[in-house]
Amino acid sequence: MSPTPDAVPDLSSSPAPSPDSRPRHRAIRRPRRLAAIGIGTVTALVAAGAVVHSAGAATVTKGTGYNFGSGYSAINGSFTSVTANWIQPSAVCAGGNQQTGFWVGLSGAGTIAQTGTAANCNGTTPDYYAWWEMYPAAGVPMTVKTAPGDHIHASVTYKGNNVFTLTLANVTQGWTRTETETQVSTGGTPTSANVIVEANSDNGDAGTSGNVTDFGSVTFGGATANGKSLGSYDLWTGNLQDMKGVQEDSVSALSGGRKFTATWLSTGG
Repeated sequence: MSPTPDAVPDLSSSPAPSPDSRPRHRAIRRPRRLAAIGIGTVTALVAAGAVVHSAGAATVTKGTGYNFGSGYSAINGSFTSVTANWIQPSAVCAGGNQQTGFWVGLSGAGTIAQTGTAANCNGTTPDYYAWWEMYPAAGVPMTVKTAPGDHIHASVTYKGNNVFTLTLANVTQGWTRTETETQVSTGGTPTSANVIVEANSDNGDAGTSGNVTDFGSVTFGGATANGKSLGSYDLWTGNLQDMKGVQEDSVSALSGGRKFTATWLSTGG
């Protein structure tokens, strides 16, 4: 039986990963990221305009402006762990360059510790890989294989003293990668826990934004923060939207506090 995104794998005895012969280079996304972080939003994910409304026991902040990321973030607290699972989506490549990432991370004070996978298009050629990143430093590609349909489990843990552990496991390929990194540009416990689809690239022109890969849809399951369901906390949620106001995906309601689906709509402007 194929694994589902809600399942949490046990990879304690997984074999060491085999190297991927094709080097990967993840695009730096500074224009989108800095626009978001620079104005001090609650999760460093939404750059403008938020509508706050009540949803059960939690408060949901709905991103309504220019968003480089979509999905859900637990906010308004102190967070030391985040986890989620997903099935690596396929990239439909009809031409041009599009880059999209799927990740979990902890953020606060201008930094994001994150790990995940990518589905990119280089012209008509799809490109898939795994990566980790201690933003604002550039992302680091992993030399392990990732393919459409692979079952991914990701987690980020804050250990204190600016030290983070980032773990990505590919159940289908049978590998696990763990990075322990120190973030020197910030301090304190992270203030949001994020499960995100991201537009990975931007050409730097204020009138345009990174093009989003046609990834079809991706379902995140088993989403937790501090060991509890993501929906146990106040939340930020939003859709990908570029600087021209083009909505690039649609995010479903959070089911059971742990599961949602993002569906691609447009590559953007």
